Amino acid sequence: MTATPTPAEETPIFEPVVTGAAVESEFRNVIAHIGSLSNEQLAIKFAWTAGIVIGAIALLWLLRFSLRLATRLLSPKQEQDTEKGKEARKEVGGWTMTAARFVIGLISIALALSVWGFDVRTGALGQVIGV
Repeated sequence: MTATPTPAEETPIFEPVVTGAAVESEFRNVIAHIGSLSNEQLAIKFAWTAGIVIGAIALLWLLRFSLRLATRLLSPKQEQDTEKGKEARKEVGGWTMTAARFVIGLISIALALSVWGFDVRTGALGQVIGV
């Protein structure tokens, strides 16, 4: 006869990447670090964060502009001004920009968090967002 495993012996289906206690500990460390900063250091960190946000917006705008230019130049000449051509360009640009927004957003969030002291490479929060 074979013994059926009891629920205590079964292995979990999903192993958590990081525990809530590890994320809480990292947040507590960063908050303690931010509390010990001077006003000048806080201003510098806010300026870096604003620069990251402005850089991400500028990069998305430049990418959208170059994507529009490329689709305009690469689309067939007879379909450039027709509704069919405009719709095809919109579909290609929409999917590409969605992917670009996701990637650039994730990178800019990771950069901003690292400016404020979060360990986004090896820390608990870095494992959660997968950077």
